Amino acid sequence: EYVHRGAYPLVVTALLAGAFMLIARPHVATSSLLKISLLVWVAQNILLLCFAAYRLSIYIDAFGLTYLRFHAGLWMGLVVVGLGLVAWDLVRPQSQSWVMRWSFRSAATLLYLACFVNFGAIITHSNVARAEQDKSVDWFYLCGIGVSNHAVIYQIWDRYDVPFSKSALRYRPITSWRDWDFRRAQIDRSIAQIEQSLPGAPS
Repeated sequence: EYVHRGAYPLVVTALLAGAFMLIARPHVATSSLLKISLLVWVAQNILLLCFAAYRLSIYIDAFGLTYLRFHAGLWMGLVVVGLGLVAWDLVRPQSQSWVMRWSFRSAATLLYLACFVNFGAIITHSNVARAEQDKSVDWFYLCGIGVSNHAVIYQIWDRYDVPFSKSALRYRPITSWRDWDFRRAQIDRSIAQIEQSLPGAPS
């Protein structure tokens, strides 16, 4: 709550600043002072977002990574890209829709690439690394993420004092074509490889 209370209002402020700069853009050509002022304002908003991201990283280091914290960091990065596009448009004026077009492309590219990223596994790896540094780990949260991190959980189960049995994961392998999807197939393959490598597994 502490992180999100500071992060999201700042992102909204940066978006409003970007919208105002797009509105003021037609007047930039007639006033060099306005252009410089807008560039300073963009730089200030980018700097504020960078500090917010640094604050988020400190919080993650202290309390661990979660989906919401991961998404907040990605959202901040996307807004910084948008503000950078606005700044570029101020320095080298493009067409009226250039900033909107490239902002949309950036967001679409991020969403598309996110389809191939197993965020649950990344979050679990990050939090397990905390256990290796003798920091607190919220095992209840990790075990409740869902099937996306089951392969990682299976891998580290015997190395750490996880306060749950494996049955708590409620893992259900793919049994028919209706259950199949790209992520589940990857997880099934990883778990099968892990179980094969365990002592006593059939060769």
